[in-house]
Amino acid sequence: MTELTARIPVGAKFKSRGRTLSDGEFSLLTTLTWTTTEQHSNAEWMKQTPFGERILSGPLVATLIVGLATTSDFYRTLDQAGIRLIALLGMEKATFPAPVQPNDTLWAETEIAAARLTRRPDRGVLTWIDRGFNQRGEIVSETTLNGLFEAAD
Repeated sequence: MTELTARIPVGAKFKSRGRTLSDGEFSLLTTLTWTTTEQHSNAEWMKQTPFGERILSGPLVATLIVGLATTSDFYRTLDQAGIRLIALLGMEKATFPAPVQPNDTLWAETEIAAARLTRRPDRGVLTWIDRGFNQRGEIVSETTLNGLFEAAD
């Protein structure tokens, strides 16, 4: 059954499309998620901080990067290897080294970190890292994710 994990290209990296987060989308996300503290919703207050502008909350940044990552060849590569992700088991080690502000353009890089089998011979746990970047090439988030996978064939 190690043949199943051998199909997974550990170390492979996949780049997503880019996406600009408009001012309106920034405000809508902040409102819909109730992250309405001064850092996220008050542009005038934030002018007096080192950021100079509102910043998006970390959990929202991680969510956007996970979504962007789906536009890469990550899932297609797994599918071609006969692997199907069936459930997200968890997110861990999330960091946010640089802020995301209105009108930033984001893109994701997904790196397959590890794969191991479970007790069931046709299933395993895949670990991957989603890194988010802004238009300046700065890392805005890095999150390790674990998902349950199974043989698709």
